[in-house]
Amino acid sequence: MLKIENLIDKNTFEITIANKFAILTIFGFFVSIFFNPLLNVPAQDSVFYINAIGATLCLMFILQELWIPNVSNKMLSYFWFFILLFCLPFMYSYTFVRSEYYILWMINVILAAVLLYWIVKKEVFFTIWVSGTVLGFICASTLNYYIPSNPPPPYPPFDYNFAIYTATFLTLVIVLLLYNRLYAQKQLVLIVKQEVADRTRELNKALEVKREFLNNVSHEIKTPIHNITNITSILYDQWDVIDDSQKKDLVKTLKICNHRILNLCSNLLDLSKYKKGESSLVITECDIVQLIQEIIHEYDHNRNSISTIISPKLRKIVKCDSDRILQVLRNLLDNSIRYGKGSPITIEAVNYGEDNIKISVSDNGTGIPEEEVIKIFEPFEQSSRTKTKAGGTGLGLAICKQIIEMHMGLIGAKNNAFGGATLYFIIPNEHNK
Repeated sequence: MLKIENLIDKNTFEITIANKFAILTIFGFFVSIFFNPLLNVPAQDSVFYINAIGATLCLMFILQELWIPNVSNKMLSYFWFFILLFCLPFMYSYTFVRSEYYILWMINVILAAVLLYWIVKKEVFFTIWVSGTVLGFICASTLNYYIPSNPPPPYPPFDYNFAIYTATFLTLVIVLLLYNRLYAQKQLVLIVKQEVADRTRELNKALEVKREFLNNVSHEIKTPIHNITNITSILYDQWDVIDDSQKKDLVKTLKICNHRILNLCSNLLDLSKYKKGESSLVITECDIVQLIQEIIHEYDHNRNSISTIISPKLRKIVKCDSDRILQVLRNLLDNSIRYGKGSPITIEAVNYGEDNIKISVSDNGTGIPEEEVIKIFEPFEQSSRTKTKAGGTGLGLAICKQIIEMHMGLIGAKNNAFGGATLYFIIPNEHNK
């Protein structure tokens, strides 16, 4: 089915061709309007009016966005359809019948057909061409019968020169159209090549990030599983030989390895849920200081010394999802332990503004390059100073970011003046769902 509104599409270069054609048509029509007086030859009134109407239509088409800025593409399509019908098949077939020098005007009619064929879609061309040509012949024949030209033709200077001029004009527009199309195709090829190069570079980077992630996940899984396998073998084979103190140390190591595996699996599942929007919060009133003490108690086996700085004026009671906040603190502590090189770790809690609290976890480790401070909160991303030295999967901080944003809060990182880095998050005292 023919849809005239598909004639025009502002996202393609055809609209540029249409405007250029309209501008040249205005120029050509106004020159033709003054063609006769310059040659001191009487003008045929009907041809004069047709040229004036064509120039006016093209001018309206160019200025339509200034006059009617909210016009729909469908309305523009009908307007452009009418301009093409009037200015090409109708005007040239009309002039062909109304004037002399039929061979020259036949050349104009053919050039107008070629131009129309290039401008519009093929299924639209025949509709415009047939209807415009038929109307042109009917109107010109009717005028010749009832209102013959006065004085009667031929007007050799006018008809001959005007026919040459319009043929030159149509040829110029066709050449411009061909050049514009070739130029547009060339630019399109360059754009496509650049797009392919950019996408290839992004794909390679993504593959490299995923490859590092899989390597890190493999390491994070294999190491504790290897330890668990060795320790369980030792306990099974030498249960009666080793003393209770050694058994307790081995079981403690099993606990740590088990914690690592569970934490990794939890992070993978959580990230998947956050990406799908399947995770939700359970908001309750909780004591933030108690949460900090609880997380420190979990890490009492760690070789890093963990201290706290609690503001005396801290508003302790916070409405939040306590399990999720514990998960954030756990991930931030894991990050500081992994990259802190055994340095002391400090957890600080202070009021922030009127209705927020800020919790920071600081260490004296490797720090973060300034250009990577924001990126480390993206999935699979790690600091370039640590990703090949300390292990990790790059999931923990991404999950922290998701949790804090669900709390309508903010998470960030900064390097310390004395070395190392501080990771912090800010959440409101009362969570607005």
